[in-house]
Amino acid sequence: MAERVLTLKEDLSIIKSRHQPLQDIWLNEREWEKIEHLVTLLSQFHIATTELSTQTYPTIAYARVVLLGLLVDLNENRNHNYPLSEVLLAIRNKIQEYWVHIDKMTHVLAFFDPRYKTIAYKNLEINEILEPIRNNFSDSALSNLPSNNSTSIFVQHLSSVRQQRNANTDELLKYWESADASFDIEPLSWWHAHSTEYPILSKMAQNYLSVQASSVPCEQLFSLAGNVVFLMINQIIWITQASVNQII
Repeated sequence: MAERVLTLKEDLSIIKSRHQPLQDIWLNEREWEKIEHLVTLLSQFHIATTELSTQTYPTIAYARVVLLGLLVDLNENRNHNYPLSEVLLAIRNKIQEYWVHIDKMTHVLAFFDPRYKTIAYKNLEINEILEPIRNNFSDSALSNLPSNNSTSIFVQHLSSVRQQRNANTDELLKYWESADASFDIEPLSWWHAHSTEYPILSKMAQNYLSVQASSVPCEQLFSLAGNVVFLMINQIIWITQASVNQII
């Protein structure tokens, strides 16, 4: 709406010049400036909404990256006489309030998206990034380690734990230091192709890489599924009625 008003500003000015009552309520230059800044400020949210809505594979990692990008834009230094400073502050505080919760929920999930792993974390040391992932390593990884029947079960257990820790550390660092995947690749396809290189992480990725149920593709899927289900039910009812009529 605000963007449309700016587009029609000249046309509205012509109408104002021909109608005296409009001149009394016409916006002054300061108010027009506020509208221009408002359009610029909200344009980032429009872009974020569009990108999240049009993605066919909107992972949690991408949603995290988008929110981080919004925070970067909101934290940019603006002139001391910025006309929308109060609005900007209110929006920034609300986004930061959301971020406190989203950061915790998406920290581990974002790590497994090879496209955004190095840009999904801001102002964190490597250990701060990797430690939560290391703590979530599945205990089932122990089953992948070789065992020696001639060795004491206690020795095997302690040795397996040590081997697992070493394997975990090697995989984590190797994956973290690797180049980010191309933005147009599907994350699960990437992990499938690198399953031998990262045997433990690739299994974990299957559990953590999911499309949130609130995404546009999921909502569209549920809507379409409802139409398909009801169509099938209607067809079954029609076939049943036709069969009954034939019997009668």
